[in-house]
Amino acid sequence: MKKAFTMFEILIVVLIVGIITAIALPNFMRSKESSLGEEANLTLKLIQDAEQFYHIEHDAYINSTNISDINSKLKLYIPTSESRSWDYKIITPDAHNFTAKANRLTSNPDYIRTYCINQSADEPYSDSCSW
Repeated sequence: MKKAFTMFEILIVVLIVGIITAIALPNFMRSKESSLGEEANLTLKLIQDAEQFYHIEHDAYINSTNISDINSKLKLYIPTSESRSWDYKIITPDAHNFTAKANRLTSNPDYIRTYCINQSADEPYSDSCSW
């Protein structure tokens, strides 16, 4: 006599797996977005430090909305591929001030975020991050 699972037993297993997935997926997405936020903050701090060195050498900050240009002028390696999570820009209103901005690249409106840092900020900020 062959032993086999009944349709009811298979349905219960599928239901349990579905419930576990429904609980775990939102937690995973929150953790992923938190990590991506940290990536943006660390990259902005890196840009800030590189801008300070650039300012010491050239007595001015760079002004660029192109990541490749930021990389070459500041001697950084910020990913430029289409699969990147953030877009970075640096706006320089004058030779002695700059604001670097990170915009989250996503189609999900729940995860759209922006962080900024300027020449005098201790940490990146997300409030009043406009220009």
